[in-house]
Parts: sequence; C-alpha cells; structure tokens
Amino acid sequence: MQTPGRDQCVADGGQIELAIIDTLSTFEELRPEWDALMAAAGRPDQVFQQHAWIWHWWNTYVGDRDDPVIVVGRHKGRLSMVIPLVVETRLGIRTLTWMGDPVSQYSDVLIAGRHDTSRDILRGLTFAAQTRVVDLVAAGKVREGSALADAIEAGGGRAADEQVAPAISLLGLSGVEAIESRFSSKMRRDRRRKRKLLEQAGRPDFKVVSEGSQALAAVECAISFKFDWIEKHAIVSNTYADSRFADFWRSVAASRERPVGMAAAILNIDGRPAAIEIGLRHKGVHFAHIGAFDIAYEKLSPGSAQMDALFDACIAEGVSEYDMLAPNAAYKQRLADRFVVVRDYVLPVSATGRACDALRLTEGRTFAKAALTKLPAGARRVIKSTLGV
Repeated sequence: MQTPGRDQCVADGGQIELAIIDTLSTFEELRPEWDALMAAAGRPDQVFQQHAWIWHWWNTYVGDRDDPVIVVGRHKGRLSMVIPLVVETRLGIRTLTWMGDPVSQYSDVLIAGRHDTSRDILRGLTFAAQTRVVDLVAAGKVREGSALADAIEAGGGRAADEQVAPAISLLGLSGVEAIESRFSSKMRRDRRRKRKLLEQAGRPDFKVVSEGSQALAAVECAISFKFDWIEKHAIVSNTYADSRFADFWRSVAASRERPVGMAAAILNIDGRPAAIEIGLRHKGVHFAHIGAFDIAYEKLSPGSAQMDALFDACIAEGVSEYDMLAPNAAYKQRLADRFVVVRDYVLPVSATGRACDALRLTEGRTFAKAALTKLPAGARRVIKSTLGV
C-alpha cells in the first residue's frame, strides 16, 4: 500500500479536490463525513456504499495482496464524492474495482448533486487509475441511468455483461394478497395447498430482527441451510466456499456499533427456523440478499411462506419497495412490477488492459459460471470435489 495514506490532486478550475485514502485508520476517520454525505445525497440503492458496509468488508475480505483506494472529492473543503475502490492483481493484470465484491450487489459512487457529476466521477476514476498504475477499471452491477454508468460510458467503457434486478413496489398495497393476485388461479391454489401442509407440519411463527444476537443466530442458520442446499443440488459456488463470506455476515449481524440496516426475516416451525432471509433496509427500501430454507421442508415451499409474511411486515412498516436484486429468476419475474437493468462495465486504461478487453479475458468467470450451470449434477459434483467448492 501507499503511504502515508493519502495522495492528493487539486482539481482544475476550482471544482473539486481529489484525495486517496488507503489505510483503515484514515478510512475510519472519514466516517462522520461519509455518513453525512449518505444522509444528504445517498439513494436507497446505495445501501452497499454505506461506510459501515465497507468497514465490515474491509475487515473480513481485504488481504495483503489487496490495495484499498478510496477516492474522496471535496468542494470548498466539504466532502462531496466518495468512490470506494480496491486494486486486485491477477495473472499480472492490475484491476481497479469496487470495494464489496462479492457481497455488494450494486457498484456506485456516493456524490452530492452537482451540474456535472459524470465528469467528476470520471476524473476520480482517472486519478485513482493513474496513481495506482492499473490496466483496467471494472465495475459490477451498475444500475442503468446512474451517474456511474454515464461516466464509464463517456470514458469509453464497455458493458461486458447485463442482468436485470427485479423489484416490487409496495406503495398503496394493503397486504400480500395484492401481490398474490398477479399469479394464475392454478398457482394460487398450489400456494394455498402448500401453506396448509406447512401449517400441518407444525406451528408457524414469524419475526424480523436487526443487528444483535438473534441476527447472528439467523446468519449462522441461513448459511448452514444454504450449504445443505448447495450440496444437495451440486451447485458450484466460490462465494460460499470462501470462509470470508460467512465471516462478513457474522461481522454485520453482531455489530450494533456499525449497523448497516440488517433485517433478518425468520419463519419458524414449532420454534425452529424453517426459512430465513438475510436482508437490508436502507432509506425505506428492503433488499433481499440471502434466502435459505431447511431442505427437510423443500417440497412445502417454506421460502415462499416466509416471503409472504415479510411482504406483510414491510407493508405494515411503510417500506416502499422490495428489491430482489439481480439476477432475475422465474419466481422473481412473477412477483415483480419493476425491473432495472444492471451492467458489468470494463474500462481499459493501459495497453495491457486494452489487449485483455479485446480478447474478452475479463469475461472468463462469467462464461465459466454459465457453462457450469448447464452441466449435469454428476459432472458438477466432480468439479466441486476437485476444486473444493
């Protein structure tokens, strides 16, 4: 890492002054200003750009080979822009990417409203790229129409992948029945049948908990459920195989000092968890991050029952939207009434980076993941055993 923790560049024309923060101590010192900027200018979908979220990620994911590069911009001395980045080096290729991978679901820039935010963002990215001498800038799951998307496209960036993030507007709804009415009559009958069977299996109860001991227990249980499901269906998942994933969520769940708006929704059967969603609440929107259930109840769709109870809870609490995050799926498609395109962008900034982009080397993981999902379960189990994932 660079020392003493800041590289500075005074902007031309009296616009913004750029600096780089790359040590944990200087990052922690920025918390009051960062939180104030989020409160004043942040959007609900910038939940993954919260200072607390980045703090938990830094303390669980950042290793010796990672180089945090947080670009901060000040206008007349006041914090007006934060771009949370990190340099990763793979096979000799230095890539400037967003802090939070793989737990963050939207890459974005926290920036106060100005007349030319795209220009400021592009200047910030250029400053970081030149300071750290990187080959590529990569931004995953950038929401269409965001200032970051506009800036990268203006800088010559290319969309390497495209997905859809579905969401449900909860405004004006009286309860889950309004959402269920979107299903076919056959589907509604099937849902009622499974609900009755689930109730016959034991006494159901539902609750939503925030950071603390109950949330920590919910995280442990949800991850255990997820591992059981991954094993049963021979899913290859580097994210879950990495112990840092569970460590990150343990850190989030246990911390009342650095809350991120965690909302763990738990459906119990006879007092034992049957389905859990680990979600986040930010500025009136609920983000569904991890969904997991006890595979003993798989044929009774406990996850669907848990979601229905959560919809009612969100509506009662005045939550305006339920964001199911990318990628889209059949069950999300049936529920959603809002869809936002999210793109993975690549911006080459060196000759090596341009060569990598021309050869589409940046899409290797995307292609590999798509190919794996098409393999039969037996083949996936062999791969899982070989790779340890």
